[in-house]
Amino acid sequence: MPTQLIKSAGEYDAVTQEGTVVVTFFATWNGPSRQIKPFIEETSNKKEYMNIKFVLVDADECPELTEREDVSSMPTLKIYKNGKCMHNLTGANQAAVDDCLKRAI
Repeated sequence: MPTQLIKSAGEYDAVTQEGTVVVTFFATWNGPSRQIKPFIEETSNKKEYMNIKFVLVDADECPELTEREDVSSMPTLKIYKNGKCMHNLTGANQAAVDDCLKRAI
C-alpha cells in the first residue's frame, strides 16, 4: 500500500484509529530521514505488509502534531494497532524497523 502524507492532527487521529498503521515522522533536512524514507516506501509495497497503512508526517509542516506526539528525534516511527501505539522507534535502522513490522502483523 503506498504511503500517504498526513497534513493535520485530525487526519492523523483518523488514520491511526483502525487497523495497523506505521507513522514515520521525518524532516526533509535530516540525513537519517532521507535514508529511511525510501525504505519505508519500498516496504509499504511488499506483499506481506499489504494490510498495513504507511503514513508520513513532515515534522516541519506539522510542528504541533510532532510536539503532541512527543517526537524529538528524526526519524521516529510509531506503529499503531486499532488506535493504540504498540511500538515507538527512533532512527534509521532498517533491520529494527523490519523487526517491529514483523511483530506488528
